Order: sequence, then C-alpha cells, then structure tokens
Amino acid sequence: MNEKYLTDIKSHWEDPETESLKDKNLQVIERSTIIEHLEKIKVSRLADFGCGNCEDTTHFSNYANLVDAFDYSGKMIKKASNTINANEKNNISLFKLDLINDQINNSYDTVITKRTLINLGNFENQKNTIVKICESLDNDGHYLMLECSKDGLDNMNSMRKIFSLDDIPMPFHNSHFRLEDLIDFVEMYFEVISTRFFSDYFFLTRVVGPLLNKEQPYRYDNLFKELSSFQLINRQIGPQFFLVLKKK
Repeated sequence: MNEKYLTDIKSHWEDPETESLKDKNLQVIERSTIIEHLEKIKVSRLADFGCGNCEDTTHFSNYANLVDAFDYSGKMIKKASNTINANEKNNISLFKLDLINDQINNSYDTVITKRTLINLGNFENQKNTIVKICESLDNDGHYLMLECSKDGLDNMNSMRKIFSLDDIPMPFHNSHFRLEDLIDFVEMYFEVISTRFFSDYFFLTRVVGPLLNKEQPYRYDNLFKELSSFQLINRQIGPQFFLVLKKK
C-alpha cells in the first residue's frame, strides 16, 4: 500500500459530503448489536476508535463512565464535536488520532472499532493497529470489532450473480479482511467470545429487494430490518461481521 493511496483514503474522509454509512437501517442494526454487548459487560473507560461524527458514540456513552472518541479526519472531528454538544454528553472526550502513525496513550477496559480498520490500507497496517489496541486494553479487557470481510461480500455477489444482478464492489477506500486470516491473527492476542454476521439483512436488502422492485430496490428495507432480527441464515452474506474479543 503506497502513501498516495493512504492519502486518497484520508481525502475521502476529509470531504464534507462523505457519510460513514448511507444505509441508516444497517447503522441501527450495527449500533444495537454493539450496545447488546456493552450491556453485558461492566464498562468503566471506553475507547471508540474511528468515531466519525460520534452519532453512535453518544449512544455507547450511556453504557460507560468515561468515553474517549478518536478520529483522524479533521472534518469528522468537527462534526463529532457538534454531535457531542447537541446531545449534551459530558462523559465523552474527543481526540484526533492516526491509528497507523500515532500511539494510544491511555488504557481502557473496552474498545470499539466500527468499520475503522478497513480504512487503513492493507493487512499489515490493520495487524499493527490490532496489536496497539490490545496493548491499550486492561487485562481481560474487551474489544468489540465490527468490520467487513471480502468473504461475505463475495458470497453476497455470488448470490446476486445467480439472479443477474450486478456485483456490489468494495469501496475504493476500503481493504476488507479475509476472515480466516484475521481470526488466525487475533487469536494470538484475544479469545474469540462470539461472532455475528448480518446475513439476513444483507440477503433481504441486497438480493430480495432488487428482485422485488428493480426501480426501487430499497423500498422494503424498513420491513427487512425487522425481519432480519430472526437471524435465520448461518452463512456469511454481506461484508459486515462482529467479533467480541477478550484480551488474553
């Protein structure tokens, strides 16, 4: 991964028009999944790396005493500050941090990344950052990792191809994980407590929806969000995955 490409990624996140996730139903599903696990563990000091505009962070802060929120985009930091002030969240501190080049100075009992590591350019940068995160965690601390894999994206596109639907490409600024390679690496530092995919939602919204209505493929997404709560599909369909990790 050359420096130019990393610069392109940062330029994308410095663009005032950039949205972290346009699919707001999926954002709610992601957020709810993370909160479900925050409720299970006693959180004193929480770090949210790659906090973006802090919309989700303000929800996470309801389950922790103190929250440090980090992003490397100046534009996102400004948006995050506005979000924190608008929600009158006094337990969130906001910091600018480059996970590739900067050190993590504080320690935490819980860390969250949400589609953050996929913006680091390559697997080497991702692995180095995972080690940094591990070192920032207290003994037996939890890392809630919500990221994306190429496996799930490929599985979804294979299903779309069967029905003559075009592939959905990986965004240019992302480097999705090979899930097996990631698990092999994180198991050196963490115990994998649980794994969750969002297959029902992706199957319904990215395959069934376009087949029902090609002109309005997202027409039924609100209904599909409710139906996806049944979690009937075991195979990973769609890029998003969620790992609950405990530091060894």
